Amino acid sequence: MKLSVGLFFIFALLVAGGLRLIPSVRQNADSFAAANTAQEPPTNTAQEARTKPRDFPIMGSCQPGKEAHPNKPLGINSTYAFGQEVIKTRELLLRGDFALLERNAQQARSTKEHLPGGRWKLHAIYDGLSDPMWEPAISREANVAYSKLIGQLNAWRKSNPSSQTAWIASAEAWTNWAWQARGTGFAHTVSDEGGQHFKSRLNQAHAYLNEAAKQSPTCPHYYAAALAIGLGLDWDDQTVEKLFQAGHQLEKNYSPIYFHYLPHLTSNWGGDKKKLASLLNRLPQLCDAEDYSLILIETTCYYVRSLAGNRYEQDSEAARLLPQLRVSFYELEQRYGLSYTTANKVARFAYANGDYYTSQQIFKVLSNRRDEDVWDSEKQFTSAKWMADTVCQHFKNHP
Repeated sequence: MKLSVGLFFIFALLVAGGLRLIPSVRQNADSFAAANTAQEPPTNTAQEARTKPRDFPIMGSCQPGKEAHPNKPLGINSTYAFGQEVIKTRELLLRGDFALLERNAQQARSTKEHLPGGRWKLHAIYDGLSDPMWEPAISREANVAYSKLIGQLNAWRKSNPSSQTAWIASAEAWTNWAWQARGTGFAHTVSDEGGQHFKSRLNQAHAYLNEAAKQSPTCPHYYAAALAIGLGLDWDDQTVEKLFQAGHQLEKNYSPIYFHYLPHLTSNWGGDKKKLASLLNRLPQLCDAEDYSLILIETTCYYVRSLAGNRYEQDSEAARLLPQLRVSFYELEQRYGLSYTTANKVARFAYANGDYYTSQQIFKVLSNRRDEDVWDSEKQFTSAKWMADTVCQHFKNHP
């Protein structure tokens, strides 16, 4: 009796604080016991799922000891798969095998290959070419690392001045180095020296991107790199929108274009909540089913974090998308295998918006696999798991 009263008191506090159960844990109580058994994937198409969201069981085919999808065993970690491609690319750059790097990039562009978890292989290749921190053997002192990386890219451009990949990678490397000098804090936290390096390196990045533009860009990553530069150089809304539209026209499903467009819509960079919410609503028309799921999840989670200082807080506009988010996570798992990184994001988003049933089902599969970029601490992660279990167990015992 004391336990029931205690659980009810906890739940009452949560409701009083404004958290909503979406979908209702009570509605899901009947299916709670069957949640650990594998189930058939939904029969409706992805388009139907986006227009008529249904309450599919989360992680229906990703139960411990079972396969998430043929040839995609449980435990595929998209961060690991992505990182392996990044490291392979860095090793080719270190060896100076520019011809193979060019072929790999061209093949990734033409085939539009996706890695486990749903991210584009082309995205990983450019990360390998522009971020030296992925290289295990290199000094972690940033200026040394970036100087070495940029020297390698200079050699590539010299050997093949017509390489669009080399020019874009150079622009992105200088952009990353610029942000390393600035830091990620608010403007008042940036030192004078850091601010000077930030602007000068971004201007150099812009110059390299202009060289790539002379070849009439056929690589979608050109637009992702341009949007990243524009954020630091404070390009006007009209220029940013033109870049996004041009990139979208070239390759509407290339997720990094969306990821680099998002910051321009936040209040921190002169945007507003309505613009970001509008993008969320337009996503079904902007991209195809193959990439919609990942883009929706990433965009929604970014939207929520941007409203609350990089935290996942409750928001009515985002909570409205929870049914679609659950469907998207299910489809992403079915198509590309389980991503622990994405699972952490969806679990936290669902938990923050009162969907304890969804978060609990994902926590079961995650076990202790916390993503440090999603959860502030191990204590926060453990507390969320406990609360989701507690609330769901209460409604199971008291339907």
